[in-house]
Amino acid sequence: MVGFDTVNHNISGKADAEAELARYLEEVAGGMGLQTRRLPIVGESFNLLVTHEVDADGPWLLFESHLDTVTVAGMTIEPFVAEIGEGKITGRGSCDTKGTGAAMLWALRRYAESGGGTNVAIAYTIDEEIGKTGVRTFTGGQLATLGWRPVGVVIG
Repeated sequence: MVGFDTVNHNISGKADAEAELARYLEEVAGGMGLQTRRLPIVGESFNLLVTHEVDADGPWLLFESHLDTVTVAGMTIEPFVAEIGEGKITGRGSCDTKGTGAAMLWALRRYAESGGGTNVAIAYTIDEEIGKTGVRTFTGGQLATLGWRPVGVVIG
């Protein structure tokens, strides 16, 4: 995920800064046997919802991670290359929040493979660094269209 240039569009001027990464996650999650759904945002790109549904009437646990990053100005390392050294992964977004977003997807895959019995979703949202557009749209309208409300939320 670090390899994708997702510097917030308000900084970079790149209109769909997060869309390429979201499409990649959609493909990876689908290959893991998870369900995906694009949640469009008018005038913007889209949030991506990845789900493991086992019981339509059961409770849901929701994880959230955003896809955009802050500027790369002033960085002394290659920003879009994940480097591993001294027990750390470096690169733009490796800890805020591409690292946690990747960990969430991997954990959901393992949970689904183990036959996990609770519904779990991950919302990958856009434009967190400047306007919080993705999470505001998700909580302000998109969530209500899903037919479920989470009993717990983990933000990474």
